[in-house]
Amino acid sequence: MLFLLATHVLLANDEKAGLSGVVTDATTQTSLAGATISIPDLRLTTTTDANGRYEFNALTSGRLTIQVSYVGYKSKVEMVTVQGQTTQNFSLSPSVVENENVTVTGVSSATRLKSTPVQVSIISKKDIQQSVGNNLLDVVAKEAAFL
Repeated sequence: MLFLLATHVLLANDEKAGLSGVVTDATTQTSLAGATISIPDLRLTTTTDANGRYEFNALTSGRLTIQVSYVGYKSKVEMVTVQGQTTQNFSLSPSVVENENVTVTGVSSATRLKSTPVQVSIISKKDIQQSVGNNLLDVVAKEAAFL
C-alpha cells in the first residue's frame, strides 16, 4: 500500500502544467495579435495568434515570472502561479514612444580611399591599354613602381 502511494505521489509531481490566456488592449479590450509572452527563467517565448491568444505547454508547476510586451504598449511583468492548466489574461496600456533625433552621415568612396591604412592606386582602362606588359599582373607591377 505504501509503495502504491509513493508511486502516485511521484507521478503526480511529474504531471506537466500549462499556461494560456489572451492579451488585450487595456482601454479598448481588443485583442493584440503578435504580442510577445516570455518566461525568462525557462527561456521560453511565444507570440499571440490573430485572436490575441497564447499558450505554453509542458511547464512545471510553481511560481513563474511572465513578461508581456507589444510595440506601442507598456510592457508588463507578473508572477503567476501555474498549477495544472492555468489561464492568465493580460491587459497592456498604450504607450507613446518618442526617440531622440537620429543623424545619418555618409562617407564618400574618395574619403574611404584616403583613410585606408594600405596604399591604394587606381589604374584606368587607358593606362592598361597603353602598357606594353604581357598580362594584367605586369601592368599593375609597372604602375606600382612609378608610385
